[in-house]
Amino acid sequence: MHSCMFRTALSQNYRTAFSHAVPVKNSKLSVTPLHIFSESSALLCTRKCLEFDWCNSFNYKRYIACELLDTYLCDGVAALTSAVGYRYYDVEFNETSENIEDYINRKRCVQSGKCSPKCGCEWTNQFIVIPGMYIAGFTDKVMSSVTMEQCQNACASEDQFQCKSIDYNNGSSACYLSTVNKDDQPQEFKDSGTYIYSERICQ
Repeated sequence: MHSCMFRTALSQNYRTAFSHAVPVKNSKLSVTPLHIFSESSALLCTRKCLEFDWCNSFNYKRYIACELLDTYLCDGVAALTSAVGYRYYDVEFNETSENIEDYINRKRCVQSGKCSPKCGCEWTNQFIVIPGMYIAGFTDKVMSSVTMEQCQNACASEDQFQCKSIDYNNGSSACYLSTVNKDDQPQEFKDSGTYIYSERICQ
């Protein structure tokens, strides 16, 4: 992925942008561009994008087209389509640029080009289990007399809120579902002899 990634920092009117090509080659976002330019490099195309507040991404084909777009892949408006010689570039600005590295190795990035911090992640039905720990004070739903597996399944299938983690009381068979995990509330992640902490994997 690093070999496919294009990054450049540009300052113009106190704005900084980072453009990076998604790993899905010979493709473009199938949406009508608001402006089309002919540029010799993706760097210059990024500079053009910076000139417009609405620019969120671009399709690029060297010397042929720099297509500035007011949407982006994870906005859900359009999908990547086959286009020989084109590359689709996400454009990140100041508030997201430092987080890009966290996303480039995710399955969604490698397989479908969803590599932007604006994409978030997909919650799986798989869990990381840490015995002897729990998160204090952040319970959104309680279940009684269930197994650990039933507790995890309840979290994965919860449709009233985004369940990120569970605390399972091994002594009382009580299950506590939560919208936060240890990364959200590290100061409340505490030792407990009777609890088993478990969080959903987000990829």
